[in-house]
Amino acid sequence: MDGASLLGTPQPLSGLGTATLAANALTAGSHSITAVYTNVDGNFKGSTSASLTQVVQDFAITATPSAQTISSGHQAIYTVTLTPNSGLAATIALSCNGVPANSTCTVSPSTDNLQGAPVASTVTLYANKNVNHGTFTLTFTGTLVGGRLSHSTSVQLTVK
Repeated sequence: MDGASLLGTPQPLSGLGTATLAANALTAGSHSITAVYTNVDGNFKGSTSASLTQVVQDFAITATPSAQTISSGHQAIYTVTLTPNSGLAATIALSCNGVPANSTCTVSPSTDNLQGAPVASTVTLYANKNVNHGTFTLTFTGTLVGGRLSHSTSVQLTVK
């Protein structure tokens, strides 16, 4: 249980009297986790374990402005902000995808060290003179270095 919320379906006991439940959908924050044994056959008394506090850390990613229009041969500048949740202290690598052909996208700094406070990086997209015109969706992704946690945010770029 996560407080009063059920975390999953009942699990059978092993021959050693243990059960395992993988809970990989906890939201960021502090969770009071307990194991509950329910007497389903009338042979044993039900019980609840002592609580364990599980802190799930995460981060959010945002970008501003949400849309820009530039002429070919010019640049667009975005600010990507990473905000840690529940005290996350970690290094996040940033990347840029979805850029038009014949353009370059740089992120500075390309890694941010979260230490409990929001941090920002600058993304500069330079559209060469021969870039395709149109509206493009740029995706900025932050990935936990050495982990599997990642989040993305998207902005629009119109080149005319």
